[in-house]
Amino acid sequence: MTQRNNNKGFSLVELLVVIAIMGVAVSLVSYSFASVYRARSKRAAETLDAVISQCKIDAMSGLDCALEVALDDGDYYVNLYRVDESGNMNLYKTEKLASDRLSLTVGSDTVEENPLIIRFNTSDGSFVSAEMGTTDYFESGSTLLLTLSSAGTHTITLYKNTGEHVLDA
Repeated sequence: MTQRNNNKGFSLVELLVVIAIMGVAVSLVSYSFASVYRARSKRAAETLDAVISQCKIDAMSGLDCALEVALDDGDYYVNLYRVDESGNMNLYKTEKLASDRLSLTVGSDTVEENPLIIRFNTSDGSFVSAEMGTTDYFESGSTLLLTLSSAGTHTITLYKNTGEHVLDA
């Protein structure tokens, strides 16, 4: 008596187990990608906040400086410039904020073609201007929100009269 082996495919239970395992694996991978992008946007916000502090300190120590946030080939950079007597801007520091999947808005406008340029008063550290293109955002109000968004959203609030800036936690 010979026994025939009819195992030619997968059972329904085996197929459901494999699909369930794949679903769990995909959800874990997508969660880890989201947490990586959240961490990147937080690091970019912390870097921008630190460079704003540095520019304010430089201005209060007598250096006429300007801070520029610009988008270049899909990457956001923050640049610090010394401004000489004739208004020429000389670059002295560059920091890369973040690359793809980050959006930076000033008020309700996104930083794209025109960079954001922030200037401080050298005598008291207050903000002189925050310009993007032809718009000075401090002409119409005393506070300004810089919002960095990716998988997470982080906001830096600038207060014109004091030069204070606060990064949300």
